[in-house]
Amino acid sequence: MNYECQAVPLDKTIINANGHIKPLCTTCLAPDCTNPIKECTISVFGVPQKHRLWVINNTFRQVVSCIGYIDSIIEQQDADI
Repeated sequence: MNYECQAVPLDKTIINANGHIKPLCTTCLAPDCTNPIKECTISVFGVPQKHRLWVINNTFRQVVSCIGYIDSIIEQQDADI
């Protein structure tokens, strides 16, 4: 299922007091997502990290908001009830 998402350019890295905020897709567990998400290795402040990014026509974007985001199996089970 294609979920409605808000994606921002990869060079607009979001930073807070705890450091770099990972794209939502990196921790998402939605089993039926068909958005163009690919696992990529990127450099974050010189440190290689694997993240799942929105990729279309070699344009890499990070998802910051998504309707279908599920970060744990417990949330998914609660939604099924």
